[in-house]
Amino acid sequence: LETIDKLKELPLKDVDYIKELTDKFAKQQNLIKTLGEIRKIIEIGDIQRYPDCEDLIKKALNVGRRENGYDRILDDLALTLSEKKEDLMLTGINGFDEILKLSKKNLCSIIMPTGIGKTTMATRIANGLANNGKYTIQVFFEDELDAIRLKHISLTNGISVDTIQENKEKIIQNKDSLNKINDFLALKKFPSGIISFGKLKQFLVKTIADGFPIETLILDYFECLQMVQNQNLKQYEGEALVMRNFEALADELNILIIAFSQGSRSSVKSTIIQADEISGAFAKSQIAGKLVSVNKTEAQKANGTATMAILKNRGGNTGIFEDFVFN
Repeated sequence: LETIDKLKELPLKDVDYIKELTDKFAKQQNLIKTLGEIRKIIEIGDIQRYPDCEDLIKKALNVGRRENGYDRILDDLALTLSEKKEDLMLTGINGFDEILKLSKKNLCSIIMPTGIGKTTMATRIANGLANNGKYTIQVFFEDELDAIRLKHISLTNGISVDTIQENKEKIIQNKDSLNKINDFLALKKFPSGIISFGKLKQFLVKTIADGFPIETLILDYFECLQMVQNQNLKQYEGEALVMRNFEALADELNILIIAFSQGSRSSVKSTIIQADEISGAFAKSQIAGKLVSVNKTEAQKANGTATMAILKNRGGNTGIFEDFVFN
């Protein structure tokens, strides 16, 4: 009531001040209400909803913000016309970098069938990004931590995983070659099927707060997450909701997200995997701003190559790369 009385007494010429005061009042009231909701979550011990507390606070703080709701062509004209130098996230993979031009805030989905080498590809991309000085976190579910470490050691030293034991002394002597990777790359294994998007986001935010400034998240692979489950959702709609969450997360944290996905059964026999051959929700292909597929024929498996298709590339070109080196 005291705030309302103050508003009544203000002259009309102080419209901007009235708006500012009203916004602060609305924000204050909403914060009080939100803190009450968070207190209830804590009191009943609903640990599944702990990650939601951060979002509740953010929504409360956004209440009362007044914007036009639209933009005009001449708004920020100097900024619009200025030359923008993209901070490209380079993986070192020929063709992949040149066409996709990956940068922060991008969500890239890579479709690969079972047994083709999702983890190998994910490790190759993570290794290349870290080598180029980009803080990268590689999240995986099915492989063992030491197996991922060995893949990075083999990539950095230019030797196959099979020959690591016989080259052990050489690797130890050249340990300095792994220093950059060690500084710019973090590895995290989660159990498959029980980690929700909320828990993963909570981990990423904490990792950044603890001093590792994530620039890229490599997710190996999407379907290993616990999907949103609700009796009102149709089959696979939960997958689409989670992918939308990743799209928003890339923007919120200002990071590049590369999420690997399983191909469908039909994709196993396809030379070039198409967008509708992603397993589960087709919406996952629609949501990702950049969409890539990788597959191998029997002959390619024998000679260590694969076919990569850039199926969707918002703001760029698409293309097919046959027999690119992949082993």
